[in-house]
Amino acid sequence: MKNLFWALFGFTTLGQAQQNSDLYVSIDQTSYSVNQLVQDVLVNNQCATVNDIVSSTGANFGSTNGIGYFSANVESFPFSEGVVLTTGNAIESVGPETGDISSGDYNWPGDVDLANAVPGHNLSSSFNATSIQFDFVPLSNIISFNFIFASDEYGFYQCEFTDAFAFLLTDNITGTTSNLAIVPGSSDPISVLSVREDTHNTNCPSSNEDFFAAYYGSTGLPESQSPTNYRGHTVSMTAQSPVVINRNYTIKLVIADALDPLLDAAVFLE
Repeated sequence: MKNLFWALFGFTTLGQAQQNSDLYVSIDQTSYSVNQLVQDVLVNNQCATVNDIVSSTGANFGSTNGIGYFSANVESFPFSEGVVLTTGNAIESVGPETGDISSGDYNWPGDVDLANAVPGHNLSSSFNATSIQFDFVPLSNIISFNFIFASDEYGFYQCEFTDAFAFLLTDNITGTTSNLAIVPGSSDPISVLSVREDTHNTNCPSSNEDFFAAYYGSTGLPESQSPTNYRGHTVSMTAQSPVVINRNYTIKLVIADALDPLLDAAVFLE
């Protein structure tokens, strides 16, 4: 298995990835704690020092758990396994697309760091934030990993509600924070507003459409072919940044709903 931080921490084998026998992503919320998801799925601890792992999701506010482990058939989804962060109950990410999912609520707050990292996206009023944060010390000079963003806002609401996420990398020596979740070749943070295709809403012009992969519904592919339970998703993209070897960093992976807790979104981390 190539882990999430393969370019930073090296290559590790944690066992043969479980392959689904059908088209759809599977979600497991019981086999791993958050610490195990970070240490055993995302990071090779033999090649990095990881500590101060913290997380926040709906379960902290009397709502649902937006964190899970996923596995998938690579013939229908680009990643065989990884971690999923959602703005609702992560178990509802299991495909196919079956209609709107809105499993969060107004008691589950948004995230100030995400709002600051994605200005102009209505995230100053956000809900249902899910995040994982930890410190690490790199042994290589680059961090690089792959992800896919998915949302039920695609289509009718893709010009109005900007569910978004950020990968916030902080250099703990300089105090500088940068968002690695950027549309390749641009400075646009990735969200429903910044990556969309007008085929699925003719009143909403396309934006960075080359990075939009698929929509499942009347203007797109059959819903039964969706590997996840979201109306649309991006292509696989790579987040990367140079880092200084043996320096202490913090990374925060965070996703939230804008304006209301309806119509969930997810980020799948390889």
